[in-house]
Amino acid sequence: MAQTIKKYLPFMGFLSWGDLAGLTMYVNRRRNLVVYPKSPPDKPPSDAQTIYRNLMRNAAAEWKNWDSPLKANWDRACRRLSLKLHGFNLWVYWYIKGDRQTIATIERQSNLQLLPYTDSSSSSSSSCDE
Repeated sequence: MAQTIKKYLPFMGFLSWGDLAGLTMYVNRRRNLVVYPKSPPDKPPSDAQTIYRNLMRNAAAEWKNWDSPLKANWDRACRRLSLKLHGFNLWVYWYIKGDRQTIATIERQSNLQLLPYTDSSSSSSSSCDE
């Protein structure tokens, strides 16, 4: 299977690394694709990893509950400012960091309101440093 992956992924135009279909892949220094079976973790996740994963899960769940026009504003702001992000990525950044000043700058420059409130203390975000 690994030989098939090595043969067809580059042919199909894929530059791949990471985990795909139970395999781990990377490109070595000689630009050869290295493929081996994905190995399971050897220890359980740390408390910090669990907190961060829950924070990401909560951010995604809150984004999913938003209505489409609000999501579209976040996407539109990213496009107007030529950010290399989608609206969801920007939302997750704000949700985790709580950086109201950056979002205020993006709102001002894009001429769009992203957050319905302006008070930074009403932010629903929290930090991983708990």
